[in-house]
Amino acid sequence: MRRAVAHGADDLSGEPAKRVYIPKKDGKKRPLGIPTIEDRIVQQSVVNVLQPKFEELLFHNWSVGYRPNRGVKRALQIILWNEEMTIKQKRKQQNKIKRAKEKGEEYYTPHRLQKMQNAWNASS
Repeated sequence: MRRAVAHGADDLSGEPAKRVYIPKKDGKKRPLGIPTIEDRIVQQSVVNVLQPKFEELLFHNWSVGYRPNRGVKRALQIILWNEEMTIKQKRKQQNKIKRAKEKGEEYYTPHRLQKMQNAWNASS
């Protein structure tokens, strides 16, 4: 591979993977391809270059599948954080309604305002 790169070869395809067959419980065999050391080095080099760019530019912070330092634990943290924020938002809205009622004012929730707007649009 090194010689091919040094001499400017046009075709940089790697060596064929070693094929090994692993026995399964039902008696059949599952094929497994094992890449050469050189191919693994090239693959990992490409990952090392591209992964930070993808992390920065493409993936959403909440995306956790097949990403380094993210997994089931991180996914559960995100879910719990969202639940906690939803509960806090509901409490905040309930407190606003409660304070408005104590003052004798009318408090319109976004859902109630949407219903009123729909009724207004339907009647006109």
